[in-house]
Amino acid sequence: MEDSSNSVNLITLAIYGVVGLTIVSGIIWQVMKRAKALRDPIGENECVSCDSRNVTLIGPGIYQCQDCGYEGGPGIATRQAQNQANAIAQMSPEARQQSGIQDLQEARTLLMSVAGSSASMVDSSGSVASVRSNLTLAKQQVHSASLKLGDPNLAQRPDQVTYDAVSDAAVSLTEGGMVGGVLEGAMASSDVGGMKHEATQLVHLIDSALTHYTGSAPTERL
Repeated sequence: MEDSSNSVNLITLAIYGVVGLTIVSGIIWQVMKRAKALRDPIGENECVSCDSRNVTLIGPGIYQCQDCGYEGGPGIATRQAQNQANAIAQMSPEARQQSGIQDLQEARTLLMSVAGSSASMVDSSGSVASVRSNLTLAKQQVHSASLKLGDPNLAQRPDQVTYDAVSDAAVSLTEGGMVGGVLEGAMASSDVGGMKHEATQLVHLIDSALTHYTGSAPTERL
């Protein structure tokens, strides 16, 4: 009777093991698939908003989706950069410097928020995405300031991925409710930690620039 009970227990454990392995394998596959999508270049044959292939090219590398009206494609960044350059060229030197300093101050406020974030703040409500959004916006503003001030030391790549794609994919899955617990906490901690480090470096860079252009250092310190 005892041998029979042991056999049942072993079979039950084996079933749990197979189910667990299947779930973990599925999670890993989803993470790697999402990470690959994040690394792949933006195409011009499929709408990233609704996945429709009913798109029409309206410029070099730019499409307009005929189903949802979204405009996208690899040429969007080039067009936006050109529009930005044209707008800056029309500003007076004084206005360019004033606007550049304002960009740096606004970027610094966002970066201070990112640098003060902690993994314990991260939950399924999308806190990681919020921290990442603030960092991305801050980098865009620093990039804009570099153009207005003509300062190569401030040059940034606002389109550059600043966190690990696999980590981002896993965190996105946890936010979607697909996984949780230990994996969620570990990935959130890794993601936020990397962004905090980058934000801190950028704050030091901005502080140096603001001291140079305004003659005084920011009073709020890290």
